[in-house]
Amino acid sequence: MTGMYATVGMLAALTHRDRTGEGQYIDMALLDVQVAMLANMNTNFLASGKPLVRWGNAHPNIVPYQTFQTSDGWIIVAVGNDGQFRKSSKRVGGPISPMIRGLRPIHRECGTGMCSCRFSRIWFGRGASTMARGTRGRGRPLWVDQ
Repeated sequence: MTGMYATVGMLAALTHRDRTGEGQYIDMALLDVQVAMLANMNTNFLASGKPLVRWGNAHPNIVPYQTFQTSDGWIIVAVGNDGQFRKSSKRVGGPISPMIRGLRPIHRECGTGMCSCRFSRIWFGRGASTMARGTRGRGRPLWVDQ
């Protein structure tokens, strides 16, 4: 990630040089980048006081935003907003219950397990290739690893 930040800095310096004829000094530090990359994790700790845990491929603040095993492979679901959540819940065979829908943004700790469990049960019974059909180009956040 430090390399990516350095590249952005170099591009900004080149743009500045093209506009002003003046060079720039770029200073990068591994620790600074690490702190920046953990911003959401740090915020979670500072807001809750709870120690950080490993999430693997899941996201600590968004659900579902993780990998799911199906009968013939893995799928990656990245649902980042309520509109995508509604589309995804319809895709798995009907709307998610009102209880889960209401818990999603407000009480994430309770809703995460229920939501992930329901998605896992439904998607495991279908193959990754079945889930991929009709998904591309329709605003549904699903990736298939085949």
